[in-house]
Amino acid sequence: MLYTLGVAFLSLMPLSDEVVEESPVSDKFVHFVFYTIFAIVWLLYFQTNERLKVKKYLKVFLSVFVFGMIIECFQYIMPYNRHFDLTDVFFNLCGGLLGILLMFIVFKVKKA
Repeated sequence: MLYTLGVAFLSLMPLSDEVVEESPVSDKFVHFVFYTIFAIVWLLYFQTNERLKVKKYLKVFLSVFVFGMIIECFQYIMPYNRHFDLTDVFFNLCGGLLGILLMFIVFKVKKA
């Protein structure tokens, strides 16, 4: 998916010290929003391609976790202004859970 590639690119591109210091928005909020949308995009993909079951929600949650961990591990080994942060992983998961919850509600309302 293009969105997933976009998140990976933005998460791994080098940042200057000025960008990090002058950012008006907390990077934790950015993680939360990116991964909320990540979960929504993937659940919409599964919803259009297969009947959405509990298994799909679990797959998306695990995908959010694994993708976020892979990105954080890559940031750890990057030679420029990126680093591994467990708080980022936490906000990735929280955002993913919110996206899953929102889509669960939307699918339930749509079904009714």
